[in-house]
Amino acid sequence: MEQTEIVDVRRERKKKITQWAKEEIGAWMPVILAVLIVILLSKTVWLCATIPTKSMYPTLPAPCFVFSSRVAYWNHTPQRGDIVLFYRGNGEKTVYAKRVIGLPGDVVDIVHGQTYINDELLDEPYLAETPDPTVELRFIVPEGNCFMMGDNRNHSYDSRYWAEHFVPEENIISRVNPKWVIPLASNKKEEN
Repeated sequence: MEQTEIVDVRRERKKKITQWAKEEIGAWMPVILAVLIVILLSKTVWLCATIPTKSMYPTLPAPCFVFSSRVAYWNHTPQRGDIVLFYRGNGEKTVYAKRVIGLPGDVVDIVHGQTYINDELLDEPYLAETPDPTVELRFIVPEGNCFMMGDNRNHSYDSRYWAEHFVPEENIISRVNPKWVIPLASNKKEEN
């Protein structure tokens, strides 16, 4: 075999490898781009989380997967009744899901199982059962903070019981839309 034939064979092999690589990269490019877009959006626009407990039952069945909006609070503050994902504070990395009950400056009274905000009874059609009527508590929500409670009041560890009762607004990550919930298991009977 002559030198020119060897060079031609190498050139042809290199050309085939280059063509194969272009085709493979081209075939995988949409998948790679889709994954990168999902990662980017999940870091900036939405948050996906698994809710393992029944503290928000019946609104959020347990366990379930939720999609939540990170952009909801870019220009707005949380509103009473919003279901939010948040960190409690103190460097804790656990993400919690609860309903915003008290806003900055509110007086939250819990009397005979009923919740009052600034002396007005809070309408709570989302509650699964009547809250414990023996609980009587009062909280004054500081500026820049919110008071959180789970919808499954008798089985929720929330602002009523935490050592630091309030969640700083800057710890609220996203707002959950209850329509964007995917149950992960059969929820035949919800008990603690």
